[in-house]
Amino acid sequence: MLTLEEAAAQASSGVVKLTLGETIWTGTVISESGEILTVSGPLGNAPEVTFTLADGTEGTAWVTGRSDQQGLALLTPLGEPRTYDFVSLSADIPGIGDRMVLVQYDPFNGLLDPRPVTARGFIFSQLGYGLIQLHIGESSAFDGAALVNDEAKLQGVRMPASLLTQRGIGEPNEAYAATGTDLGTSIIPTLREGYTQISPPVLDTTGPVGAPPQIPIVFLGDVTVDGEPAPVGVRLYAKVIKEGRPTLWFTREVTTAGEYDLPISLNVSTYLGATIEFWMNAEAALVTAEVVRRSDNVHSLNLTF
Repeated sequence: MLTLEEAAAQASSGVVKLTLGETIWTGTVISESGEILTVSGPLGNAPEVTFTLADGTEGTAWVTGRSDQQGLALLTPLGEPRTYDFVSLSADIPGIGDRMVLVQYDPFNGLLDPRPVTARGFIFSQLGYGLIQLHIGESSAFDGAALVNDEAKLQGVRMPASLLTQRGIGEPNEAYAATGTDLGTSIIPTLREGYTQISPPVLDTTGPVGAPPQIPIVFLGDVTVDGEPAPVGVRLYAKVIKEGRPTLWFTREVTTAGEYDLPISLNVSTYLGATIEFWMNAEAALVTAEVVRRSDNVHSLNLTF
C-alpha cells in the first residue's frame, strides 16, 4: 500500500485541470486514450473545454456524453491520438474510517491541491450511483476532485453540493463523492454511447426582477452530415465569438431528420458584429453567421457537416 502522499503523487499525472472561460475545475483521465471524467455543471452549454495535464501540456476536449441529471460528463481529447497517463477505477467500496486523498485543482489559483479525507459513511441515491460521505476537517473539497485510495486508484468523484441539495440528498455542509465502482459499471458506459442531457439553468428568483429576457435570434434550415440528413437526436451547437467578450454557447437537438431550429438569446448591443459558428460532433460547419440588428429575428441558413 502507498502513503496518501505517494498515492496523490502517482495519481496526479492522470488528474487534469479543466478551464472554460474563467472557470476552473478538476477532471480525471480514466483511459489510455485520454477520456476525462468530470462533473457537468461548470460546462454550461459548452461542448468543448481546455484541459491541462500535470506537466503543463494543454489540449482541447469535446464532450462525448453528459448527464446533468446525474451531474457527470465524459470528455474526449481532440487532435492526434496519443497515450495518456490515467487513473484506474477501483473495484472496491471503502469502509468507514478509511483514509483517502482528494487530488484536485484549486478553482481560485489553478494549482494542484491534494487533500487527505476520511470515509465517514455511504448512502445510495436516485442518481444511479452510491455516494461516499467524506470528512475533510478544515480542508476544502472542490467539484470534480478525484478521490484516490492508497493504491492510487479512483475511488470516486467529488460531486457538487448544489446538485445534491437540488436532489434532496445528503447533509448540508458535507462532502460526497460518486463511487468509482458504480460509475464504471453503469454511468461511464452510457456516456461513452453519446448520451447527452443538458438541464436548463436554475433561475434565481430571490432577488429583484431584472430586465426582461432578450428576444432570441432564431436560425433554422436544412442540416446534413456527410451528405445525408442529420439524424434525430444529434446535438447542434452555436458558438458566439467576439473579442473582449465571453464566448457563448447555445445548443439544441435535431428533432426532425435533416432540419433544425436553434434560438440564440443574447444582448445584441453587447455582441453586435460577433461571429456565430455552428458545431456538431466536434466539427464546425463551413458557413458562419454574424450578430446584426434587424426587426426580423428569424434567419434561414442551411448547414453542412
